[in-house]
Amino acid sequence: MLARNQHAAPIEESLTLAGQYPDAVADLAIAVVAKYPKGGTFLDAALSFLPEGKWRCLVENALNILEEDNDNNAAESVIAYASLQNPKAIHPYLESVFSIRPNGSSYYSAYPWRDSGSQHFSFLKGVFENAESADQKMAAWEAMIHSRYLLAVDFARQNLRSVMPSDTGRTLEDWLNCWLHQIGLEYSEEGYTRLCNQNPYHIVFPDSFFAADSTPAWLVEQHPTWRLKSSAPTAQFGGNSNSECKRCGGTLHRLMKFESVPDEIVISGLSGLELAVCLSCLGWEEERLFFSHDGDGAPEHSFFEGEVGDPQFAVGPLKEATVTLAQTPRRWYWQDWGLSNSRENLNRIGGEPCWVQDADYPSCPSCERTMDFLMQLDSDLPTADSDEWLWGSGGMGYVFWCDTCKVSGYLWQCT
Repeated sequence: MLARNQHAAPIEESLTLAGQYPDAVADLAIAVVAKYPKGGTFLDAALSFLPEGKWRCLVENALNILEEDNDNNAAESVIAYASLQNPKAIHPYLESVFSIRPNGSSYYSAYPWRDSGSQHFSFLKGVFENAESADQKMAAWEAMIHSRYLLAVDFARQNLRSVMPSDTGRTLEDWLNCWLHQIGLEYSEEGYTRLCNQNPYHIVFPDSFFAADSTPAWLVEQHPTWRLKSSAPTAQFGGNSNSECKRCGGTLHRLMKFESVPDEIVISGLSGLELAVCLSCLGWEEERLFFSHDGDGAPEHSFFEGEVGDPQFAVGPLKEATVTLAQTPRRWYWQDWGLSNSRENLNRIGGEPCWVQDADYPSCPSCERTMDFLMQLDSDLPTADSDEWLWGSGGMGYVFWCDTCKVSGYLWQCT
């Protein structure tokens, strides 16, 4: 059937097979890489069920294939998803990865270097210093940034000028932080500052939250990130806030209200926290919105100075629910909006953001420091009127926090 270009493994059937027989996923992937180099969504989805111990042999097989055929999309998919779910399985082969350049034209081509530590710093430094072309030099520089190894990152910072294009229209500092923001860091004279914590939590919704007729079961119920074991604390999701939007005069829409926040999330001096924004105005009338919070954590729209008026797209709140939080397993620490392809639960608190576009950390309107990432919400969340919420054309909404000023900030991105 594969030879006749027919769907030999539709996604529903492949997910069912992967869920029941995860050990067979490696055999499926090896067969697809060898016999069906175009790959497909069914393979990408099945890889989420691959046992951890199978990744290394699958990565080695994919790289062997790519050495002979660098146009094998299925093999490239194996490398892409390994770089998210188990980058350590790629680390022994990073020199081959640099030579072969799987997914070389994509934004995620440097993902395999994540968390590679000091293991290949000397190699990358040597390539950078003896590069035969500007592209090779830039590839080594970008790999050092994505390694997140501070010695490598600092070497890249010190050699920024030699790879920075002359036509960016940005200062050296801005261009550097554009790259560093992608890995959750910022640089100043005081040194490196982390803009996000490294202990994310997934938001776990009740089973009845997603209507059966609005979200396919294979999207919500199958992927492991939708079925993580939740723990305290609980939070209130959706509904209306008691606070007002000064842009349109409407009621703010609650995103989350915490009675307590996980210890890893730095929210100090507040008895609780309510995150609320005007969904009618955010992104359509104002690119970003900011709110100060009182001692109880309630928001106040205190930074708006624009024109007041009715929004173009007035909407109601998200559907209300009591949600729980699940500490994110290491396998799902790295998630990617594009590669998740609507299969994964990307509704998270903490960790590194899943950017749709370039990283975009806003400045606090009170102290002007770069705000920390706090939370993200995906599209396709149900609304109170039984519709589905989209951030723009279907992107992601992001929440940021300045703990010094007790200010929350909001923006969204889409394609």
